[in-house]
Amino acid sequence: MSSIVILSIVLLVLAGICLVIIFLHNRSKQKQAGWRISRFTKIAHENKLVLSDTDQLVHGMLGIDYSTNKLCVFQEPVDCIIDIGCLKRCHKQKKWLHIPASKDNHRPETHLEKIVLACEFKQQDLPVELVFYEYQYNSIFQMQELEQQADYWEIVINQQMKNHETVQA
Repeated sequence: MSSIVILSIVLLVLAGICLVIIFLHNRSKQKQAGWRISRFTKIAHENKLVLSDTDQLVHGMLGIDYSTNKLCVFQEPVDCIIDIGCLKRCHKQKKWLHIPASKDNHRPETHLEKIVLACEFKQQDLPVELVFYEYQYNSIFQMQELEQQADYWEIVINQQMKNHETVQA
């Protein structure tokens, strides 16, 4: 009988420790999210942008100001303002991680590593990649929703690019 009581006490202590660790982890994530939002808001305010639409990225945030035709991007550790009129192309990319064959697994494997929105500039070779899904940070169960967000932003940005070209013509 005493061994059952001791076992139940040990299990309660372990469960309590696990709950404290989960609580501290969640509180840390909330503080980080609050910091990201305040930093993003500050960037938009400093650049006099009125963001009509915003979204979370893996490492930051994205927003658009339709009146000035600009994107506000905060993606740790860099933040930038992108003039949509300077974009040549914006498209969704799926980046794959290739795992070579090993002793245990004789076949090579391929896994989805990232879903990004690549914004290519007219005057610059390297695109800006907005990361919507990354296997290290997101659950596979979030993949479909985050891919839909990337699709949405691809449509929004490309529509704004077309509108800008129409106004210029």
